[in-house]
Amino acid sequence: MNGKEHESMTFAGQIADRLETVCREEQIAALALIAGPAFLGMLRDKLGSHARPFVRWELDKNITKLDPWKMRTFLPERLSLLS
Repeated sequence: MNGKEHESMTFAGQIADRLETVCREEQIAALALIAGPAFLGMLRDKLGSHARPFVRWELDKNITKLDPWKMRTFLPERLSLLS
């Protein structure tokens, strides 16, 4: 594993830890995971038993460099339908 992969794995772990906390404390109703394919795989691997059941939708695409209007085309019509 190179330095960039290690950094990505560490970041995925940090995100997963935070998601575990908010899911365990029932601060959210549902999760939509959006990330590039490799990072989404890392994030899935790091999610624990509290967060996994909250995942309602996933998109394995890096949309971070898109403008908000283009980003929106990749999302469900109504995000509230995820819960």
